[in-house]
Amino acid sequence: MIAEDSVISYFTGRRDGNLSFSRDSSPENVRERFGKIARELKIDYKSIVCGRQTHGCRVGLVTEEHRGTGISRPLAFDETDALITCVPGIVLCTIH
Repeated sequence: MIAEDSVISYFTGRRDGNLSFSRDSSPENVRERFGKIARELKIDYKSIVCGRQTHGCRVGLVTEEHRGTGISRPLAFDETDALITCVPGIVLCTIH
């Protein structure tokens, strides 16, 4: 069990499969791969917030209203290179 005040870091690799909605013709397959990672990490799949990395300097401030965007809801942070939040339980994810 992960402590409530913990910060965890996870880097995906080839074993996680393609996690890019723009590079996979099946959004359902990508969602299932994210779901598998969420189960492995024991996190709520709908708490993941993704931003699309563009190698610039934009930072997105993630609030409760953004919970699930980019995976289970439409992307809220396009062309954003970093995400920050102070909301417990939100999982930040950057994809390119």
